[in-house]
Amino acid sequence: MAKGKSTMTLDMAYFNPNNINARLKEAEGEAWMDSTYLGHFLLDSAVNIPANADFVVPVKLDVEMKNILKHSLAAFLNEEVLFTITGKAKVGKNGIYRKIPLHYEGKQNLQELFK
Repeated sequence: MAKGKSTMTLDMAYFNPNNINARLKEAEGEAWMDSTYLGHFLLDSAVNIPANADFVVPVKLDVEMKNILKHSLAAFLNEEVLFTITGKAKVGKNGIYRKIPLHYEGKQNLQELFK
C-alpha cells in the first residue's frame, strides 16, 4: 500500500427488489465524500444476492488519508454528507455474468454510518 493511504473494510447494506436471486462476483470503483476523493474500492468477496431481500456487500476501500484529514472536521460538523460512487460490477446467475456500471449519489448521515 502506498504511503498516506489506509484500507477500510466496510459492510454496505443493500436491498434487491427483484424476484431473482443473483451473485455479485466482482465490483470496483472510486468513492467521493462531498466531492473530496476518498479512494478506490474493491469487492472483498463474492456475494449471493437473495430475491426480494436485504444483503450485505463487504468492500475494501483504500483511503487517501490527506484528503480525509483535510475535510474531516467540516464533514463531521454537517449532519449529512454527499457520497458519490462510480465503478463497475460483474453480476450474474448460473455461470452467466454481465458487467454493469455502478453509480450512486446520495446524502448519508455520518452519525448513522459510524454507530
